[in-house]
Amino acid sequence: MVSGYITLFLCKILTSRSCFSFDLFSEHIYRNPLAGFPLLIGVSKKSFLGYILAAGPHGRQTQANDRCWATAAAVSTSVQQGVLIARVHDVREMMDVIRVSDAIWS
Repeated sequence: MVSGYITLFLCKILTSRSCFSFDLFSEHIYRNPLAGFPLLIGVSKKSFLGYILAAGPHGRQTQANDRCWATAAAVSTSVQQGVLIARVHDVREMMDVIRVSDAIWS
């Protein structure tokens, strides 16, 4: 059940700027409500990525195998949010994403 909440939260981060934003001219900073807790994500090729890719006038329908780049974006965002464990299918490729993301965000 907890991983469902994490997935829903990650989906909200990816689809709503108001959930994750910083305004230099105000004190309104929106933060991860799960900050401080160990995070495990399982976003690899999930259907919520397909919904995001299909949204809008330029969206496109995808199958699980078409979501590698979407998975990379979700994993990178998760690293920025402090995830400790990422369950993925394309391990070699996502390790590159994790290494680069960690270097950028650290």
